[in-house]
Amino acid sequence: MKTMWRALVPAGVRAAAARARFALAQRALEQTIAPAEGLGPPSANAAVTGFMRSGIGIGRAAQLCAAELAAGGVGVRTLSLSLDSARGSLAASGPADEALILHVNPDTLAFALTRLPPQRLRARRRIGYWVWELEQAPPGWRRAGRWLDEIWAPSTFAANAIGARLSREVSVVPHPVALSTPQPREARRAAARARWGVAAEFVAATSLSMTSSLERKNTLAAIAAFAHAFPNDAGALLIVRATFCSHYPKGRMLLQDAAARAGANVRLVLHEQDASFEEMEDLYALADTYLSLHRAEGFGLTLAEAMQRGLPVIATNWSGNLDFMDEACALLVPAAFIPVRDSQGVYAPSGRWADPDIGVASAQLRRVRGDAALAADIGARAAARVRTQLCGGAAAALLRGG
Repeated sequence: MKTMWRALVPAGVRAAAARARFALAQRALEQTIAPAEGLGPPSANAAVTGFMRSGIGIGRAAQLCAAELAAGGVGVRTLSLSLDSARGSLAASGPADEALILHVNPDTLAFALTRLPPQRLRARRRIGYWVWELEQAPPGWRRAGRWLDEIWAPSTFAANAIGARLSREVSVVPHPVALSTPQPREARRAAARARWGVAAEFVAATSLSMTSSLERKNTLAAIAAFAHAFPNDAGALLIVRATFCSHYPKGRMLLQDAAARAGANVRLVLHEQDASFEEMEDLYALADTYLSLHRAEGFGLTLAEAMQRGLPVIATNWSGNLDFMDEACALLVPAAFIPVRDSQGVYAPSGRWADPDIGVASAQLRRVRGDAALAADIGARAAARVRTQLCGGAAAALLRGG
């Protein structure tokens, strides 16, 4: 039924229906709890609420936040939500000083809050961990901010975008990518290539969730840049991994058409719903570079993960990823700016986002393909940057009032 709804109902109508459901949830919330009154007291315990079982960025972010707090000596519970319904097992029990950290944006916040008994909401310090990819958050976010004592965001770019809309301070709490210790890429590489049947000499990889907007991820430009870089190179392969294709069937067809035009140099790995993070680990292991020609990122979690694993990353020189990327540790692609236009309806047609230079991206791909020493050096610098800059600690310090 949900697949038919997405396939048959225009994106604009679906977006309007989502806004209507959100407004109803907001009104229900207003009838049960009063707005937050400001910064809450220091907390030694936290309940991290989010899509804890999902492999997409917002789910990974919640998992990392819980791990960061636990590493910082905070008592942590995790409360899971469902991607499709915003339902979850939000139990009312917990320590008296337990803060509620909600890893959901305002379009889901009201649903999440209404899953908790009002008396528990009134007694808890409420923290929203939000992310936004454009230069200013949507107008409706101001109202949602009333229910939170604090708002955190993973990058300076996202914090500025949200703070500008809400006219309040937003704390920067980067995703602590370096807290995890993945298997060394070299140790996993041969097995991953065998599992995927990859024999190409050079592999570039890119990944997206269709829920995040195909246009924002700009994956069609990544395919075009790769095809332009290697028109006659049978030893080069681009792997495009996409999840939740059922959310945007037209996007699946656009990817398939672009890959068909590019020829055998492009392989699509398409999932109708979610997929395991183990598959992403395989992708990082078998790849020689990670490519992101995004129009905007609130943080760029897959970019940071690829860097942690020593991959040279080719990425747009714009938005949240610049908190941890520069010319010393990445191959950046310059961009002009164009008006936001998203036929998928995830982003309203206001403001601007990046239009990365496909010619430069193609040249960067050829550099990585042709210079193994350069690729190794950039990859090593990238891993070192993540180790030193994305190692966590900010969340626990803020929770304790530091």
